[in-house]
Amino acid sequence: MLTVYSYTLLAIAGKRTGLRSYEKVVRVTMGAGMDYFLAFCMWFLSFGTEVSYVISMGDITATFIENAPNVPHFFTTKTAHRLITALLWLCFMYPLTLPREINSLRYFSVIAIFLMMYFVFSMVLHSFQNGLRHGVREDIVYFQTSNSAVQGLAIFMAAYLSQLNCYEVYDELYKPTVRRLTMTGGISVTLCFSLYSLAGSLATSTSAPR
Repeated sequence: MLTVYSYTLLAIAGKRTGLRSYEKVVRVTMGAGMDYFLAFCMWFLSFGTEVSYVISMGDITATFIENAPNVPHFFTTKTAHRLITALLWLCFMYPLTLPREINSLRYFSVIAIFLMMYFVFSMVLHSFQNGLRHGVREDIVYFQTSNSAVQGLAIFMAAYLSQLNCYEVYDELYKPTVRRLTMTGGISVTLCFSLYSLAGSLATSTSAPR
């Protein structure tokens, strides 16, 4: 709800100022110089997110290669894993940052959404066929303290931190209005919440105590 509400507030600020970028809105509302600070914060956040995506992709690729049959020894080394990860980033991830309009990525976004839904469906099917056959695990830890709890909070914050392209999406909407952006954001966040909750609950109840 707070994520969707943030979309509403950003749209209201854009509507009242007539601007369609974070830097310009912040410069008008908070004064000169704050736009540069915001640009640095957005760059820092985007860079960290991109690095985490690359690391995750490298881990997934390495897992597939190590569990595949008849793989040459070279492809099981760290050098090969890093080379494959770099090629995947260069050929598939980097080109998606080049289009000037968010609308240019709509087909890739649809494919990504269906792949995520397929992944969650696979987890659900695997859990019902294997993990839940003997019931829910009894050693599940439902609450954590200290650093473990903070790490979980950071994961939730990162999962719903999706406001970076809000103004670009708002500007490219058909007849952009505050209500339309709020509805669009609400639908997307609801879908993400449903997939996250389903995957997380099944993974926790069938795979690991934490």
